[in-house]
Amino acid sequence: MTSYATILVVDDNETNRTVLHDLILSIGYTPALAENGLSALAQIRKAPPDLVLLDILMPGMDGYGVLEQMKDRGMLREIPVIIVSSVDQLDSIVRCIEAGADDYLIKPFNSALLKARISACLEKKSLRYREEEFRRLVEDYNLNLEAKVRDQIKKITTVELERANLSRYLSPSIVESVLKSERAVDLGGSKKRVTVLFADIRGYTRLSQELAANDIMRFLNEHFTEMSKIIFEHEGTLDKFIGDSVMAVFGSPFATGHDEANAVIAAQQMQRTVERLRKKRRGTGRSPFEIGIGINTGHVIAGNIGSPEKMDFTVIGDTVNLSARLQGVAKRGEIVVGEPTYEVVKDRFTFEEIGEISLKNSIKPLRSYRLIFQ
Repeated sequence: MTSYATILVVDDNETNRTVLHDLILSIGYTPALAENGLSALAQIRKAPPDLVLLDILMPGMDGYGVLEQMKDRGMLREIPVIIVSSVDQLDSIVRCIEAGADDYLIKPFNSALLKARISACLEKKSLRYREEEFRRLVEDYNLNLEAKVRDQIKKITTVELERANLSRYLSPSIVESVLKSERAVDLGGSKKRVTVLFADIRGYTRLSQELAANDIMRFLNEHFTEMSKIIFEHEGTLDKFIGDSVMAVFGSPFATGHDEANAVIAAQQMQRTVERLRKKRRGTGRSPFEIGIGINTGHVIAGNIGSPEKMDFTVIGDTVNLSARLQGVAKRGEIVVGEPTYEVVKDRFTFEEIGEISLKNSIKPLRSYRLIFQ
């Protein structure tokens, strides 16, 4: 508490007021004077002091009444009160302490003791004030922290939902790039040059007839899980599952500069994986299966398609249709690519020309090539 603290002296005796006035000045505080209880309450309400030195025996309203009024009213309750009175009965002291007085000194008082009690009361009030300020700061901090935590949880939840959605068809590295905004995904529908891959199970009809529904679902889930891993490993996008077929796109949403090669390498790994699984199935007495793969490169329209309630990222256009047709041409265990893909990767892989293939609903035939691989 600084020297600006004001101490109100309430005493009907002028001599007592003067003595206390001078004592207060001597210890560096500002004195204020009131000659009775009613005057004291008026001053306290108008300009609350930091401490009250209160006499008991006064005309009009005595010290008990002032104390009871103060401790019954809001902010006045926080003002410390030291009783300075000639009344030395124990019941008076108890009454004042129970009513809220902080201390009780009997006249004639010891000046040094009163100074010490004044300093102690003001320090106690200062500590209470600082404690209250600290409590308010902690409450404000907690409220702000709670709001920040809610916002952060909301952001995290939003990000995780977005990550979960993107992870359905993008590789983990591309998902992180999207979420970190390192590269923007154009979901509004844009023209892109991509390479499209279709992989279809051969002999699926026979498998579906031989297996129970639960076994078919388990088989497809295992197969699609393996195929999806390979697509993601080679920076492809899982577009969709169509029955027993997988559709993947290389070059959308982000082009890598070697999307055609990525698609061909992924196709080879798919065939090798299926061969491994086929041998495993044969060893356990289960019906084996093989896949045929078609790949083609060209321009598509890429973007989100659907309704406001449900959208899926996909690509559409002739390139997609031609890739699906090439997959239909591929025999068991084969990878067939269209001429646009072949022209980009022909120096990296070995092919044999199949020739021109007339495709349904296509204006001109498409020259195609079979990949030779071990």
